[in-house]
Amino acid sequence: MKKYILLFLLSFSLFGQIAISNIPRATVVDSADVFVFDQASTDSTKSISYRDFVANINIQLDSSAYKSYVALITQSGINAPVVTVVGTNTIGSIVWTRLSAGVYEGTLAGAFTLNKTVCFDGGADENMRLRRQSDNVIELETPLTAVDGKLTNVSIEIRVYP
Repeated sequence: MKKYILLFLLSFSLFGQIAISNIPRATVVDSADVFVFDQASTDSTKSISYRDFVANINIQLDSSAYKSYVALITQSGINAPVVTVVGTNTIGSIVWTRLSAGVYEGTLAGAFTLNKTVCFDGGADENMRLRRQSDNVIELETPLTAVDGKLTNVSIEIRVYP
């Protein structure tokens, strides 16, 4: 039985955890930077390259570290925003409404826990704010201009940590 050691010289900085599979008898030796694994072989000339190693692993982010809602949001006229959810929504179905010119809210009962909810917006300018208002409400507004029609496929992400 041969033992191979692979050093990862890159550091990973992730919000979630990494699950690695498809490595024969893999053992993490040192804080996810060094892996030792055994590969049974009767061929004494058999070797494994970095490329082979990378091609045969399956790395997945553990999204259970937080719940996530990622969407594109568009609003026109005096209508409620229209949202296109991108990817997997693990928070739930947020209902978006227009409160007044440039002020919109997303509502989902008990979804947005105090001190555990983080909001990101991808507004093209700084005239947009996405924030938690309560356990039930996320507010999206364009505070400087307070007019409708400023949102066209603007990306938003809401994360709720355990």
